[in-house]
Amino acid sequence: MAVYARELIGQLNEGYDDTAKVMEPEPPFEIGLGDEIAHERPADVDRLVSELSREDGIHEVLRDDRELILVRAPSWSSGELESWLAPRLRTGGT
Repeated sequence: MAVYARELIGQLNEGYDDTAKVMEPEPPFEIGLGDEIAHERPADVDRLVSELSREDGIHEVLRDDRELILVRAPSWSSGELESWLAPRLRTGGT
């Protein structure tokens, strides 16, 4: 019985691959909105969230609260995200 158990454990260990572990998703980018944008232009923020969620490479966009947007975009850098957001936040849309 012990020999069988050792062989079975050996077979199970052969199939084990550290890279196959389920990876935790990357932490989201946090986009803080100022009072003017968050409180005085909520429709613009909702439109921005909707537009951003349709961009290639964006996995998730959440409006966490009135002044914070969370973005999961593993293929985007923070600079790319900032470049996309900055003109839209200044002008109130595209």
